[in-house]
Amino acid sequence: MKLLLENWRKYVSENEKTQDYGYLYLFEESGMRKVSFYDSLNVLNEDDSKIDIFLENWEKSIEYELQQLDEGLISDTLFNLSVKAFLLIDRLKDKVAKHAVKILKFVSKIHSAVQRFKKKHPRIYKVGAFAIKLIVVIVVLYVIQSMMGGSDAEAGNLVGTGMGGSYDPSGVVASEGELNFIAEALQDAGEPELAQKILKIVENPDDVRNFQGVDTDVKRIIRDSIESMKSQGIEVDGAGELIQQAQEVVDNLPELTQQAQGAVDQAGDTFVAKYKIGNDIQAAQEHADAAATAGIKGDSVITSRVRKDGYIYSTATPR
Repeated sequence: MKLLLENWRKYVSENEKTQDYGYLYLFEESGMRKVSFYDSLNVLNEDDSKIDIFLENWEKSIEYELQQLDEGLISDTLFNLSVKAFLLIDRLKDKVAKHAVKILKFVSKIHSAVQRFKKKHPRIYKVGAFAIKLIVVIVVLYVIQSMMGGSDAEAGNLVGTGMGGSYDPSGVVASEGELNFIAEALQDAGEPELAQKILKIVENPDDVRNFQGVDTDVKRIIRDSIESMKSQGIEVDGAGELIQQAQEVVDNLPELTQQAQGAVDQAGDTFVAKYKIGNDIQAAQEHADAAATAGIKGDSVITSRVRKDGYIYSTATPR
């Protein structure tokens, strides 16, 4: 009996989600039909081609919903679209990096719609703007996480050229054009400093120092955006579900701790960085030294270097 009740509660919960998250509008030769967004998202597997098809369908669905936008249902429509974006990110997780540009294009469409109501509905605009910023930064987190820990390639191979490139953990992780697009999205979301750090990675991807501080910025923006959404959304209809879903996604985010094919550990004032040696011992040593000293404020000195299991370990302490 207990098992039956648990299964029933699970069924009711899933059914509520199916209804609450609205529709995915599909446009076919026979016309437009609507299906459950939650159900369509939930059946996605790891197949990138299936994900691409879903994203193409959702782009058309977003455009349709924004065309039908009624001023009396502004918060419902815009917040619902943002909730769907959070659901998508939570469903794709590590696959987000591979489809980052498409996701950010959707966010840009939603952002344009939010801008239209900045003066008439300032509170709705603020909540929506913070949600959009949060979505953009979370996508950036997954991209940087992929670049820093998803490949055995040298750091200089993490960035390719041309928009034809794609996120591929076996080689080039992101094209130069894609990273420029991501930087523009950050700029539009009101985070110019993080955008500049992304551009530095584009300009010189083989310098591990360009990755330093990105994780701190990302965590700060995520924390501040959630808090701002909570404070601004108290009196806005529909904000509760948006904030709850955003918080769930944030709680499930990966830790951004690796430093471009290595890791940095801290013990008191001492920082130890490891870096994969590859074919160039000198370059690996320089990267490990840079990563170790980056965590120390003021002057520092490398006190030891150790080679072990294909990695070089550099230890830095304050001077």
